[in-house]
Amino acid sequence: MNITGLLISAILLIIVLILIFWLRTPEGKKQTPPKAPVQSLKTAGKVMGDDLSLVEGIGPKIQTLLHQAGIHSFKDLSEKKPYELQAILHKANIRIASPDTWAEQAKLLADGKMDELKILQDKLKGGRRV
Repeated sequence: MNITGLLISAILLIIVLILIFWLRTPEGKKQTPPKAPVQSLKTAGKVMGDDLSLVEGIGPKIQTLLHQAGIHSFKDLSEKKPYELQAILHKANIRIASPDTWAEQAKLLADGKMDELKILQDKLKGGRRV
């Protein structure tokens, strides 16, 4: 065998070794993760709805509380009175949040009035009028 033949054989061997190594690593294997059953969201107790954290003053923890209280959409939230929302917060021992403007903000979100919402939120601090 001449030097060219040896060089080609060596290159082919290197390529084969790289392919074998690549196929043995998790990144090289083209496996699709198993799909979660559609009902898993229901069994996990999660209900899809609007992102209530778009309302100034509502964070992830309060959004979870509202969902547990059956408030899942901007429309649901817009129909609540501040004292009803305050009762939900007090039950969870949250005293610092002020839901006085949440229904108003939710109504604007439900109606798609984003410019008006921005104007209102510019006047708020933590969901409270300043």
